[in-house]
Amino acid sequence: MPGALIADLGDVPGSVWSAASPAPVYTARAWLAASRWPGDGVRYLLAGGLMVPVRSVTDPAAWSRMNLVDICAGTAFGDWADAGVVARARSHAVPHLLVAAPGYFTVPIGPADGDMSALVDAVEGQRQVAGFAYLPPEAGPLLDELRRRDYTTGLVSVTTRLDLPGDSFDDYLAGLSGRRRGQVRHEVRCFTRAGGTIDHASGADVIGQLPLIARLENALQRAHGYAASEESYLALNRTFADLFGPSLHLLRASLHGEPVATVTLLHVGDDLVVRAFGGVDSPQARAAVVYFNLVYYASIELGQRLAVRRVWFGTSTIEAKRGRGLALVPLTGAVGPGSGDPLRSLLTETDTHLRGMLNRWLDG
Repeated sequence: MPGALIADLGDVPGSVWSAASPAPVYTARAWLAASRWPGDGVRYLLAGGLMVPVRSVTDPAAWSRMNLVDICAGTAFGDWADAGVVARARSHAVPHLLVAAPGYFTVPIGPADGDMSALVDAVEGQRQVAGFAYLPPEAGPLLDELRRRDYTTGLVSVTTRLDLPGDSFDDYLAGLSGRRRGQVRHEVRCFTRAGGTIDHASGADVIGQLPLIARLENALQRAHGYAASEESYLALNRTFADLFGPSLHLLRASLHGEPVATVTLLHVGDDLVVRAFGGVDSPQARAAVVYFNLVYYASIELGQRLAVRRVWFGTSTIEAKRGRGLALVPLTGAVGPGSGDPLRSLLTETDTHLRGMLNRWLDG
């Protein structure tokens, strides 16, 4: 069955939004609506009472994190893929349809008894090369259906979360090894001795600080060599503020009263998601260990105050996150029998490399 391919998120029936979703932020209507940009090629495929975001990828050089060839080749983690195999995969598999959600956490949205077979039928019914990415363990029923159909599956990424161990920061520290616990305490002391303070705001109180957030997020991207503008970050953060309202939180770090970094977070149900960090790159900020104090320790304390069960930290800087006690959540990709040998070969090789990396992270 072809299913229904919907261009406007507002036209998706309300029945697909399930209160029992395993990660409410990543499956919330507001999250999907805020994570759009002009020309992103995203539509919403509805079948079997379930919905998944799909992206039509027509540019061989499209954003690597949302390009099936680059995902299967593992370009975000290493350069092990053979250039000739990658070129053949691009030739065969572009254009393609990518089933993947923003936030790198793809689960079918809808009731628990939704029809996975009908959903996969609908993806295949689009009659083009298609693949799935960033499927967490919670997407097990979908993965079972894909494997039943002889899809090649493999690890393509890892995300991170902390299952909060208690209601105080000491409870978090108690779950770390002695060496790691000493490292965290040292970093907290560095921040305090440097005159570091952290302020919290939520909902309407964030609005007046949107220009500061935009300035610091833009400064971070420029420090990393990306051409950007404060206006784009201001517009994006205003969208999140409009859609999430009181569920949007801001943590702001200052040194001797001067703001040097911000992080925005989203709270829905039992989950708190660390969304975006911005900050100045200065010797003073590095010496004060601003990043770790703000993004990790302050976010954990906020999660405890909000009485959430999980704090999600995303897919980057895995070793640093593992070193601070976060759980590693494997994310799987899948490509079908008709996707071509090069694409399946790339996915299998990336699975081998990432499993080796995952084992080293877990042993570290």
